[in-house]
Amino acid sequence: MHVDEWFEEQTRLVQIILLLIPFIGWIVELFVRLSALIKTPSKINIAGMVVFALLGGFWVLCVFDVIFLFLTDRLLLIE
Repeated sequence: MHVDEWFEEQTRLVQIILLLIPFIGWIVELFVRLSALIKTPSKINIAGMVVFALLGGFWVLCVFDVIFLFLTDRLLLIE
């Protein structure tokens, strides 16, 4: 599963659009986080998956990830 690598290869605009579409953003984040967790089972990736599992249904988490992506070029709580 290399969804996280595919997501990182996309342009910043495509990444932001994928995250801001309400249902699509949730699915994309789920697969990116799961892919990162499988590839690198670190504490940060586990914490990110747990937070996303608990709060992922809220669109606000996708907005936080877009802001964090814009500022740091990566998603929140993903190594």
